[in-house]
Amino acid sequence: MGRRREVLDKAVAALRSHGLRAVGFEGDVRKQEDAARVVAATVQHFGKLDILVNGAAGNFLASPEDLTPKGFRTDVM
Repeated sequence: MGRRREVLDKAVAALRSHGLRAVGFEGDVRKQEDAARVVAATVQHFGKLDILVNGAAGNFLASPEDLTPKGFRTDVM
């Protein structure tokens, strides 16, 4: 998942060059509706979701289990 298609395409190509199954979905991790849409699309494409890693940068003032969806918004900080 990423905001820029050209970056996604490069990442997908790199993963596939190593024999991995990969697909890139456009979206913004800070938007709950985008995240939900991408998780649903991933499950539809692969049949399930084994692990989710959020590699987006941010300085969150809460532990992950206490972070609300609003906490991901950059204008909150």
